[in-house]
Formats: sequence, C-alpha cells, structure tokens
Amino acid sequence: MEVSGKTYFSTREDNAVEQLFKTFLSNESTPSAPFELGLEALEQLELSAQTESELLGFFLEDIVFTSLYATFYETILVALKHNSEAAAKLINEFAADMEARERVIAIQAHHHVQYVLNNGTCKGCAFCDNHQDVNELLEPWNNKEYDFFCGLYVGMKTIQFGMEQLLYEHIPNEPRLIGHLGHDNVLQLRQNIFDYAEKKFF
Repeated sequence: MEVSGKTYFSTREDNAVEQLFKTFLSNESTPSAPFELGLEALEQLELSAQTESELLGFFLEDIVFTSLYATFYETILVALKHNSEAAAKLINEFAADMEARERVIAIQAHHHVQYVLNNGTCKGCAFCDNHQDVNELLEPWNNKEYDFFCGLYVGMKTIQFGMEQLLYEHIPNEPRLIGHLGHDNVLQLRQNIFDYAEKKFF
C-alpha cells in the first residue's frame, strides 16, 4: 500500500512539520525505512512467542517501553532546537547515555505494565501519577484485541526508528533540520508518523 506524505498535511499546518515528515519519508522505498524496520521487529516478536497470549504480553511490554523511549527522543530533539550550536555534543551524549536511559525506562515500563495487568489498579509506586498515560490500553487488553496491539506495536516501532534516524542520521547530514524542531512540531511529527504507519499496516 503506497501512502503519500501529502496525505497528512493541510494548508494550515506548519511547513516545518511537513519538511520533517518528508525527511522521514526520504528512504521510504528502502529496507531501512522505519516502517519496514517496524514490520521486521513485528516478525521477530511473533517468532519469539509460543502462543497468542504470550505475544499479546510481549506487545504490551514493548509498546509501553517504546512509547516511553519516544518521549526521550522528543526531549533531545527539542533540546537541539534551543542549543543548535551544541547539537553534535548533545547527540553524542544522548548516544552515550543509552544503557542508563534504558534502565530507567525499563523500571517505569514495568510499573505501567503491572498497572494494566491489574486492570488499572496500583498499590502505590513511584510512577502512579503517570499511569493515566496507559489507560487507553486497559479496555483493549481486557478484550485481548490482537489487531489493536499489533497495529499499535508497528506504529510505535515506526516512530522509534523514525526518530532514531532523524537524530543520528538526518540531522547530522542536514543541520538545517534543527530549525524545524520544537515541542509542538516534534509532537505533530510523532502523530503523523503513527498515522502513516497505521494506514500502511491496515
């Protein structure tokens, strides 16, 4: 299914977001395209599960983890906008902190997953104030909606790979892209990437 980048922009949307999305689409026809990498991740996850129930559990864990990770990408991308002269340094530091960052994310993801598994209840943890972020997963999880989680997984992985490529490949090669970053623009880019992946997948 071919999806054009033009699908996601109206005349009211900021040109900066369109430029960022075009950059995301720049390797669309290659095996390294974020969506293709998302499908590859899905295939590997499906192969690792023995049952559909186990696969749903893997979906839940990875979706929560990837969503939390995406917020870190959003933070660093916005930081580049405000510190463009130190972009290379910030990107290198972000890469160097990967293991520590993943440990922090894993802890928070674990508590969010337990919240969903316990049908929206928590006896008290350090992340209670943020559990509302995963409330939208409660009903689909209780109903074991395979298609919902499968599509959401591919969408979140596409966001992850797209932002990863933007940070480590596109921005170093095209520093002008930093000027298009900003909190609202990055959030809109994330939504546009998810919409794109959803349309392609379904």
